[in-house]
Amino acid sequence: MGTAGARHLGREVEGYQLTRVLGLGGMSAVYLGEAGAQRVAIKILHPDLPKDIQAGQRLRQEAQAIAWIAHPHVVRLEGWGQIDGLPYLIMEHLEGRSLKAAKAEAEGGRLERAAVLKITDQILDALMRAHTLGIIHRDLKPENVYLLDGPQAIGDRWVKVLDFGIAKMLGEGATSMIQTAHGLFLGTPEYLPPELAMGEPPSPASDIYSLGVLLFEQLTGQLPFTGKSATEIVERHCFLPPPAPRALAPEIPPALEAILLRALEKSPAARYPSAEALRAALRPFGEEADLSNELHEARPALVEAEARLRAEVQARWAEAPPSLIADDLARLDEAQRALQSKLREATPQPSDADVEEMAARALEVARRAEAQAKARLSELEARLSKLAKLSHASLLEGLDPDSEGPSLINRLSRHAAWAAEEQRLFSQLSDTVRQHAYLLKEAARAELTLTHQRAQRARRRLQGQLQRAQAEAQVRALTQTRDAALLKLRLDLRVIGDA
Repeated sequence: MGTAGARHLGREVEGYQLTRVLGLGGMSAVYLGEAGAQRVAIKILHPDLPKDIQAGQRLRQEAQAIAWIAHPHVVRLEGWGQIDGLPYLIMEHLEGRSLKAAKAEAEGGRLERAAVLKITDQILDALMRAHTLGIIHRDLKPENVYLLDGPQAIGDRWVKVLDFGIAKMLGEGATSMIQTAHGLFLGTPEYLPPELAMGEPPSPASDIYSLGVLLFEQLTGQLPFTGKSATEIVERHCFLPPPAPRALAPEIPPALEAILLRALEKSPAARYPSAEALRAALRPFGEEADLSNELHEARPALVEAEARLRAEVQARWAEAPPSLIADDLARLDEAQRALQSKLREATPQPSDADVEEMAARALEVARRAEAQAKARLSELEARLSKLAKLSHASLLEGLDPDSEGPSLINRLSRHAAWAAEEQRLFSQLSDTVRQHAYLLKEAARAELTLTHQRAQRARRRLQGQLQRAQAEAQVRALTQTRDAALLKLRLDLRVIGDA
């Protein structure tokens, strides 16, 4: 940890002792402040920050936004001030971990869908309040979503939205999210809405896009757009369609996929009109996920109960009267049918046709975009060729020694204008070639995805055959056991009849 991050350790701020560093960012450090049993988080700006990034103003703006929102799912503000001329905020101290840390700790790098949808519902609850007040967060990402543990997690209220440092009021106008003079992005490229990357004014739809990226990542296990540099990632947000979520995670219902893709539309007008509308669209899937999760949790208990019942029946067959044996057989059959029904409900299988369709759709989108880029490339090459011929002919005519002075000047001026147009077309050609290269890579990736999905489909088919074989073996074993019991029952009844 650098000295900038630890320079205030041991100091006292408004009666709180700064005991350790909780987090360190590009513009500020967050300390744990303790006063007896009371704990707070204190954010202090770094010294010597460039003046044109307006760090102090942004910190005051964050304090105002948090104070105005005052919502259970937004971190609470306790106070603000200055230490050694550096602005600071005092906020409630949260016990828990960020959504990013929770995802990293989860099995397979993904949380359960039911948990993800509950988290998203509470984030949307906070955004509804912020948007009502005209406040746009502009930096929603897993690091800025905190999951509470312990006594702070009251009932279902266990999510907090953090860091309103680059929040914007509606109507303030456009502000560039890229500070090129210092190589800084105001925001995070992986979650940056296209309109903010292009310098357009923010709106509630901007937060919906960022939340759509966050939800896409949590449900599929990966981001919709990645790249080798921040600029490349931003370009993909602006110009490329997102991959089909079901091609990455076939268990996602088609209707939920449609919601994700609408939240990730390039045009703000094509997205959900409000956080409330997106929340209403997601609500049914949260309830469905809760039910599926309950069935999944009940599955081990059902298996254990069936095994225990079978053991009890087998133990009683040798000594029980025939009527009791018949009752036990009926109970065993009923338990087996109930178990099979519950297991089918708890483990729904995705449709192979849906998997094939979504992967093929992603490949078709990439190929269509590639064809458009090729056509644009051919058009630019033809225009450049024609322009070069005209420019060359004009230059040769202008250099004729018999040419008159004014005519020569006119031709040279016209040649200079054509040269400028040629340079502009070369620039467009370069951009188109670069976009073509991106699209070729996306087409190759889509083909690999389709191949991978076909392999996964074949593997699931083999697994299904194996599971069916195992189930048939279990049914045969149960049938043999039942037949043996029935045979014993018939023999016992014959003995009773003979007696």
